[in-house]
Amino acid sequence: MASQGHYLYIDWPVTNIVAPVKTDISTIALLSGSSEDPGVGLSAADDVPATLLNQYQNMFGRFDTRYSTAKTPYIISQPFGKTEHNLFYFENLSDGAAGNTNYYISIENVKASTDPANLYGTFDVVL
Repeated sequence: MASQGHYLYIDWPVTNIVAPVKTDISTIALLSGSSEDPGVGLSAADDVPATLLNQYQNMFGRFDTRYSTAKTPYIISQPFGKTEHNLFYFENLSDGAAGNTNYYISIENVKASTDPANLYGTFDVVL
């Protein structure tokens, strides 16, 4: 168990007599996580009909679009008239739960401008 990293409680193999495997294109799906991955998954280059390809994408999803790294919402500007502008956001390059829990970002020392020539306030970003 220690060498494999897991423990298998029981294994009931299914024989070909009980469940035969069909291998023609209408009964199998090669899963790569992305239908745009030539040579691994289904794609138009494999002469797969568009309807079957669309079903494949809807059924199994695309791993290259479904998941994303942790990202903050946009930090917005002070109102200019009735409009607030998206200034920036922070994005973690790491994936998984650690990207959501290892960092804390805060905006501190928000100050309005006291200079009539410069209408923009200041703030500090703390990581």
